Amino acid sequence: MNMKKTLILLLLGLILVNAQSFAQVKFGIKGGVNLTDLSFDRFHYDRDADKSYFIGPVAKISLPIKRFGIELGALYDYRSAKVISTDLVGAPMYKSTLEQKQIVVPISLRYDYDLNDKIGLYAFAGPQLGFLIDRKEVTMDYGDWLPKKFNLSANIGVGTTLWKHLEVALAYNIICTKSAEVEINKNKIVDEGRFNAWQLSLGYYF
Repeated sequence: MNMKKTLILLLLGLILVNAQSFAQVKFGIKGGVNLTDLSFDRFHYDRDADKSYFIGPVAKISLPIKRFGIELGALYDYRSAKVISTDLVGAPMYKSTLEQKQIVVPISLRYDYDLNDKIGLYAFAGPQLGFLIDRKEVTMDYGDWLPKKFNLSANIGVGTTLWKHLEVALAYNIICTKSAEVEINKNKIVDEGRFNAWQLSLGYYF
């Protein structure tokens, strides 16, 4: 894990150090809501998404290739879902609220296309690194929900730019690694969970 963090920091450092060689760098802030899509590998649960959100600073770096750029961020990301287990006839038996609090670092390749001086469209895709900041265990009806300290995911989405500063985007965040394990007696893994999410964001670049 320490090696992963070191490589990640070196990569981000190289990008920032060489930012001056790019055509333009803009800084801003982004926030939005997560529409959580929690999935399990083995067990089926009825679940409702809770209010989830993300917010933090972002940077947009123009590349020498026309219309292409890189977007970086360091966002606080909170996700939760209410999970309800049911019996054979569908009656609720056990309720739990599962949470994930992390710092995420999205690294996206962007393609921007200006319709006119006021409105533009863009598409983006790329990896996202997640670092857990609160490893809270939750007892479920058949085991303990144990969040992972690190997860890797991917973002893909589209958006619109207004007046060169304001951005509205819709994206889907796909978890590539497990978000948590469900364990019995701290040693037997009986299931794995993933916190995928639809994301609606609002950003402003200075």
